[in-house]
Amino acid sequence: MSGYRLTQKNRSEILRLALEDLKKRNGDLKANVVANQVIQNGANENDLVATLDHYFVRHFSRDISNVELVESNIHQPFIELQLTKAGFYDLLPEGLFFQPTQKDFAKGNQINVAEEVFNYRRDKQREKEIRKFFQPIENEIFKQEIYIEKHESELIDFFRTPQTEIWNFPASISEKDQTSFALLLPHALEINGNLALMTTALELILKEKIHIRKQKVEASHFPQPLTLGSSRLGSDMICGDVFWEESLILHYEIGPLQRHSIEDFLPGGNALTLFKTFNRFFAPLDADLEFEIMIDRDKQKATLAAGEDSILGYSTIL
Repeated sequence: MSGYRLTQKNRSEILRLALEDLKKRNGDLKANVVANQVIQNGANENDLVATLDHYFVRHFSRDISNVELVESNIHQPFIELQLTKAGFYDLLPEGLFFQPTQKDFAKGNQINVAEEVFNYRRDKQREKEIRKFFQPIENEIFKQEIYIEKHESELIDFFRTPQTEIWNFPASISEKDQTSFALLLPHALEINGNLALMTTALELILKEKIHIRKQKVEASHFPQPLTLGSSRLGSDMICGDVFWEESLILHYEIGPLQRHSIEDFLPGGNALTLFKTFNRFFAPLDADLEFEIMIDRDKQKATLAAGEDSILGYSTIL
């Protein structure tokens, strides 16, 4: 796209550069996307006017079939975008605009060629006037589509900016993964503690099959000799020899791995960083976490070759 925003040009020059920019585009891009880019590059939204009268050529044409610079003594110059979209005239029943007259009923099929030509030209002129009547409404709807595209672009740009640092993501997390986390964060309240939503969200982050379950509360037996005078109750001594663990324990089963290797879950690995970051935002604060990595049996064989990482006890068994 030509950078005509940065140059000090008058309005006519900006329109000329915008017109050249539009004519250079070869891909079939959506009209509202192209218009938003042109506006961001320096043109005004009122410099672009949409006309929807090429609906039936959409199958073999682009979304923008043609662009023209319209100049007149009455209006300020503007760029006309001829779109291959359905207008109100195309969507509403034809009988709403064209009704046969009493004269047409009286003549029936007895109409000569001259009258046929006259009726055709009359109907085409009426169609042109009807389309012109609806054009301001259609153009305002097109502007709303541009506003939506602008808002979506700004939202995407927001997640690509360093503003994601406000969530203190680890530096090793890629921009794509940061965006995934940022999209999930507004729903953290609903996800936190909901095992079904936590499973879906973690699968979205890791791109692996996940199963999360709560561990049952179990009793721990601590046979201990009498150590009165040398121990403190609740610190290194309990009453009796049975201790019940009341804290919530979440057990994660990850895999069988498809997109990651076991090395990614070792200390310093990218997958382990993603897993810890996920639990920092979406796991209950008082929960103890355990995770188990499931490996595909076909990948557990020891392979001694360049480029193959086989770690006995982790990714390889004998």
